[in-house]
Amino acid sequence: MNFSYNNKKMVKESDKFDITSLQKDIKLLENRVKKLEIVIGNKNKEKKKKDPNAPKKYKTAYMIFNIERINEYKKKNPNKKINITEFSKESGELWKKIKEDEKQYEKYKKLEANDKKRFNKEMNLYNKK
Repeated sequence: MNFSYNNKKMVKESDKFDITSLQKDIKLLENRVKKLEIVIGNKNKEKKKKDPNAPKKYKTAYMIFNIERINEYKKKNPNKKINITEFSKESGELWKKIKEDEKQYEKYKKLEANDKKRFNKEMNLYNKK
């Protein structure tokens, strides 16, 4: 019986795989994967492009709150760059506190409602064109 040393194991010559058939199988699988990638890639390309003339969407209460905070920070520290991760963590914590205080929260909700009205008016005009 003939033995060869393959993959750190003793393997009989008769137990070895047929490499050419394995290579063919690998090529078939690679081709199938490529076809699947093409199909998946085409689905992503079918997204609608946003019209540049369409009105900007309204700002949420949280967005308005963050814009206010950023403007205050820039006034106090005009030469300093904003550390986004720290700033957003602080914003999240402050926002939770503001949501508990009804007066402050109502202020931002009113601003959001006003911006929503603006957006709806602009959308109506945009859709009429």
